[in-house]
Amino acid sequence: NGYNVFPREIDEVLFTLPGVLEAAAVGTPSEKTGEVIHAYVVSQEGETLDATDIINHCEKYLTHYKVPAKVILVDTLPRTPAAKIDKNQLRQRSLSG
Repeated sequence: NGYNVFPREIDEVLFTLPGVLEAAAVGTPSEKTGEVIHAYVVSQEGETLDATDIINHCEKYLTHYKVPAKVILVDTLPRTPAAKIDKNQLRQRSLSG
């Protein structure tokens, strides 16, 4: 909808939630708004996270258009050869799933 959203800002809010080990937000194409945000979250060992709780946490700290439309809980995040989170691969997952 013409708003600039920086995934790193969303990542930082996700990291403030207890139980989050890793997180990555990515923009995914949307016919309605141009892009929507999907957040991929890895929980710490022994922690149980719920997608609804994660979205509620984000709503407390982010403007409504920055809140992830979807939270995907995963065991691990894909990495590039340089050991960085591979956000391109996450975007592809969002597109295909």
